[in-house]
Amino acid sequence: MRISSMNMKKRLILLSAALLIAFYALPTLAANVTGKWTCQDKDGDGNPMAITYVFKQDGTQLTGTVAIPDETANISGGKVDGDKISFSVVFSDNTYSGSGTVNANGDEITLTVKSDDPDFPIHDVTLKRSKE
Repeated sequence: MRISSMNMKKRLILLSAALLIAFYALPTLAANVTGKWTCQDKDGDGNPMAITYVFKQDGTQLTGTVAIPDETANISGGKVDGDKISFSVVFSDNTYSGSGTVNANGDEITLTVKSDDPDFPIHDVTLKRSKE
């Protein structure tokens, strides 16, 4: 059976259109991190402390707050790129940055935390999406 030149052109056009639609839909596959997230970390003395992140995502822009016991700070410079997030936050006199990856289910973020304080160790924490 022979495929006519016209049928071949139609198939090529349909395939091209499908590929274009898939390509332009990729940005919509970005993780949605809007909401409340929590984790356990340690304070400067090694004692456990709860941290609450409230993220607000608008496209690729990420804003919100980070709350530790006795202090809440605003997120700045936040970005979402696919399943990756990054942001900065200032507590007292120290600037902290976070960068991480949202898991495939969208319910956990593995976050690497750094500080401009040389005594603060770079470390990873796991944020869990709050069910509240």
